[in-house]
Parts: sequence; C-alpha cells; structure tokens
Amino acid sequence: MRCEDALARLVSPSAPEAQSLARDWLELQKPLQKAVGPELWRKTGTMYEDMQDWQTPERQAPFSPEVFSFIREAAILRAGAP
Repeated sequence: MRCEDALARLVSPSAPEAQSLARDWLELQKPLQKAVGPELWRKTGTMYEDMQDWQTPERQAPFSPEVFSFIREAAILRAGAP
C-alpha cells in the first residue's frame, strides 16, 4: 500500500522516499531469496515482469505491474548509487 500511495503521489523512483521503499522491499525479500536460491529467484523476477500475461481474475499477483516497475526502477537506481 505504501508503494501504491507513492505512485498515486507521482513519487519519482529516484526520490528518497522511493529509495526507502526499495530498501524495505528488498529487506523483506531476503528470507525468500535465501530459501529459493539465486536461479529460482531470477525466474521469479522474470515471472513478475510478465505478470500481465498470466494474471486472471482467479490468479493475481500480490502487487500491481506498476508497483513492480516502480520498485524495480528504484532498486536499480539504489544499486547504482555510490
């Protein structure tokens, strides 16, 4: 919901708020990353990149494609920051 709120307010992925959201998002993902391993983790990222192709009314991702794009872009910017 925090990401949806930031998107509604047109927060830039480079903004400190977005960077904080990306940090929190990535921190929450660490246990799952560790549990599934790097190969499956990459496949999961690919799956969410293509979520518009597999979502149905019965099968929905836990976040919107817009949230995924926002967090992905913020995380990429965060990774490139000194």
